Amino acid sequence: MTESIQITSAWLTFKEACEYARVGHHTIRQLLNDGELTGRRVGRKWIVSRQSIDDYLSEATRKVKVAVGEILR
Repeated sequence: MTESIQITSAWLTFKEACEYARVGHHTIRQLLNDGELTGRRVGRKWIVSRQSIDDYLSEATRKVKVAVGEILR
């Protein structure tokens, strides 16, 4: 599955956020509840900041690289 998600909006629907981050809806909901992602409720729907997803994924990648480096020492 090499399909690329092309999303340019600063705010994503809940479904778009799941697709963009390539995670399930439970994960996005938990990250919103934990304050790891920025989101807003608009009526009965949620929108999620694309930048907060990018920041979270960058930080998670950095942590993995540090952990692997520690293991390889």
